[in-house]
Amino acid sequence: MTTFDELVQLIHETFGVEPGVLAPATTLTEFGLDSLTLVELIFAIEEHFGIQIPDHADIKTLKALTMLIDELGASQAGYRLNQAANG
Repeated sequence: MTTFDELVQLIHETFGVEPGVLAPATTLTEFGLDSLTLVELIFAIEEHFGIQIPDHADIKTLKALTMLIDELGASQAGYRLNQAANG
């Protein structure tokens, strides 16, 4: 399963949005996320993927969010492994 597929499934399970309406170019506001539900989504993503999304992250589309998740997963996993090895 790709990161995008996992993200779509997470959005479906958390907010009841049908997967068929979620495409990479879909903006986060297109499927009804207001600022409060966006925060809920960020928390759900952080928990599901084991990452920390920075407050300044510019995520307007699902594609951008997917790319950020992949980048953070790679960099933060490396950081955690390094901390454990030196620890």
